[in-house]
Amino acid sequence: EVKLTEVITIPLAETVKQSLGKEAEETILKLLKNYSVLGIGPGISRQAETQRLVRKIIEKSNTSLVVDADAIYALSEDPAILKKIKTPLVITPHPGEMAQLINKDIDYILNNQLNITREIAQKYGIVVVLKGAKTIIANKEGEAYINVGDNSGMATGGSGDVLTGIICSLIAQGADNFSAAITGVYIHSVAGNLARDIKGERGMIAGDILSQVPQAFLSLE
Repeated sequence: EVKLTEVITIPLAETVKQSLGKEAEETILKLLKNYSVLGIGPGISRQAETQRLVRKIIEKSNTSLVVDADAIYALSEDPAILKKIKTPLVITPHPGEMAQLINKDIDYILNNQLNITREIAQKYGIVVVLKGAKTIIANKEGEAYINVGDNSGMATGGSGDVLTGIICSLIAQGADNFSAAITGVYIHSVAGNLARDIKGERGMIAGDILSQVPQAFLSLE
């Protein structure tokens, strides 16, 4: 059992396997009218009904979206949805998720990271964050930034979820999606390096990165 004191929860319909159910669609879309950004994907599951729900939410949402993890998998089942989206969108795949999304093998992704990131951003008019040792961020104009500040300890489960949350927080504070992605990736790497200095690359986990996010922000002020 997990205790998350600060988290605010909203009950939603679920499937028999306890993932989000199709009946949650109306509630979620109604709730989004009160929010400026939605982060979707981390921990949401790959249950078929939930995946269909995720695609509907992404397609119908009128608020900014940051799409990660299982929500990227949902898009890989129907990438054409990316052409239908009505709102600013950031996707944050790692190379394996990008390979699924564009139906290429992972070696092709690893050998063409910059070109692929730009190509997908321009093709769909979105912001793409291709995560890795050198994370690449590109926008619909083909402008790209490369972050080289990560360490190997950041390649741990949940690290990308922390990044999604940071990007969402910056959008919620008024940053445009591209600026939020660039800044979020940098803040994430600073927090990761602070965590490394305390726990070491071998011992650090995603929670250690999260705990250093406030200090990472302070370092920029």
